[in-house]
Order: sequence, then structure tokens, then C-alpha cells
Amino acid sequence: MLMLGSTALAQAFTENFDNITTLFTTGWNQQNLSTPIGTNPTWTQGDALVFAAYNGATNAYISTNYNNVTGAGTISNWLLTPQLTLNNGDVISFYTRGTGSIYPDNLQVRLSTNGASTNVGASNTSVRFYNDVVRGKSDLNGCGISQHMDPVFANSERFARHR
Repeated sequence: MLMLGSTALAQAFTENFDNITTLFTTGWNQQNLSTPIGTNPTWTQGDALVFAAYNGATNAYISTNYNNVTGAGTISNWLLTPQLTLNNGDVISFYTRGTGSIYPDNLQVRLSTNGASTNVGASNTSVRFYNDVVRGKSDLNGCGISQHMDPVFANSERFARHR
């Protein structure tokens, strides 16, 4: 994930997910509100056997999948960035990739202007303070890599990747 400034750079922020064990000591937050919880409820380090990362080490990405939930339950797994200071016109840029699975893979990028709050609600359909959708549900079912670059139109504070 990369945040790029427009004319006046508010805050440069890059995360390559080289080692996700350090994320949660640097302000990242993870919450799985899926129901019922599945066998792989967390975001995990990339796996080069599934596919190689876009750049860097072959496992330098973060992933999650349909095993966040059991059966045909509702997936609601959140990955929240540290609190950021951004300006109107700044850009969030990130890459996505699917495995070509028969299961639909979708991702939303949301933002909260409620400071450092990590409150995404308490149910698998809630979003609490993450009401603003930056990137709607992208179909990730293909095997190709997709780059997304979305402008930010608020002094947003924290982003969330929601699967």
C-alpha cells in the first residue's frame, strides 16, 4: 500500500508487507467480524506457493481468503492502517490479485475521519466509523495483478481494507 501526495505531500506512507508480524506494533489493526469464524480467521503473510508478490520477496504481501468464515457465512475481515494525515487530492495506491478460485473474492477500501478509532462495529455487516468507501467491491477472481489509484477527498485519518 502506498500513499502519494499531490502538490503538497501530507505524509508519505509505504507498506510492502515484507514481515507482517511487525504491523501491529506500528499502529496497524486487524479485526475479523465474520460469522461464523472459519479456520483461517486472520490476515496472513503472503505465500509464494499461492502466488508471488508484485515486488520484493516472493511472500511480501498480506492475504486473507474464504477460510475467514465457515461454510457460506458472511466474511467481514478488517485490516486498518495506522492513523495518517492526508490532504485533499492525495492518492492511495495499492495492488490486488486473486487466485482464480471458484469463490468470489471482493475487497473494499474504506476510510474513517474519526481520528485513531478502530471501531468498525460489532457485526459482520457493520462499518461504524468507516462509512466512506474509497474503492468499492473489486472483483478479484482473476489471476492477474491490478493496480488501484484512488484520490482522497477528505483529511482522512485511517484507511481500512475490508474483505
